[in-house]
Amino acid sequence: MNGFDVKETMAQIHISGEMQEEIIVNIQKQMENGKKKTWNWKKTAGAAAAFVLAAGIISVPVQAVVSSIVKDRMENYPQEEIEELNGVIQSQHVAADGFSRAYSDREMERSKVLWKEYENGKFPEKTITQVADENAVIQGTLCYVNATGFFHLPNEEMTDEELLEIIDFEHKMEYALITSNHKTQEDYDAEDRAEKSRLEEKVRLENGISGEQAVEIAKKAMETDIGDRGAKLELHVDGDGWDLCDITDWTEYNNRGEIAYFIQFDNTNSPNVKELSDMASYHCVINALDGSILDAYEFLPGDNWDVPISYKH
Repeated sequence: MNGFDVKETMAQIHISGEMQEEIIVNIQKQMENGKKKTWNWKKTAGAAAAFVLAAGIISVPVQAVVSSIVKDRMENYPQEEIEELNGVIQSQHVAADGFSRAYSDREMERSKVLWKEYENGKFPEKTITQVADENAVIQGTLCYVNATGFFHLPNEEMTDEELLEIIDFEHKMEYALITSNHKTQEDYDAEDRAEKSRLEEKVRLENGISGEQAVEIAKKAMETDIGDRGAKLELHVDGDGWDLCDITDWTEYNNRGEIAYFIQFDNTNSPNVKELSDMASYHCVINALDGSILDAYEFLPGDNWDVPISYKH
């Protein structure tokens, strides 16, 4: 996964820019604080999107909310500049764009407001400074480090201009990724289907477990780990109800498997879920070849809904 897959995922699940910003920043804060390095990006973001739609927070069709003003701004960038930025993104080997420090609570709230104002035409006066590597960073200034994919933030609270420069650059990166790849949604869907078929065939040839068996294993683990709380959660239905992924290069699993099922149970269909902090979910990662549990963690409702509780198996 390259440095912009999170934002590509957010674009594909089609939720508002403000909600995208909230989820992205929460994910970034988790990773910076080392709270959870394993994240089932598509299913977690997808659950949030499903919640937003189900709760009626937005009433527009299932379509990304991107203003024509922003679209015009992106299209006015020289194509050579966009291609160069795409090359920078593709050369990075990080899980998500990071920050040198977490946003303060005030910066978080101001960023949400500015994100909406940006999509209504409030743009920064300048573009963010890009530097080649950490050695070129000037302490106390805002810049984007091309080599690492990190936003280097000043220690003091950022100004509106600095926050807008970050928001603007995030939109620019998304535009560069989409336009430079020259791929349609049908292309991505075809690639996903081919990869899924490849993994399913490998599981079959090696006498691995089925997705249905993985779900049953995850249900039993959930009963053990969280007890009655699990009764309020339902299998998150996304396609077959599970993701099958190649985890060969996932260092967090310490070579404990090649292919894994990602199973998620959540409460996104509950009428009691009114906002993100009401969400709850349980995740289980299962070795597709031997049925062993590689990871299990839960997100509880509340102000710290994005802080997972891990369980050992």
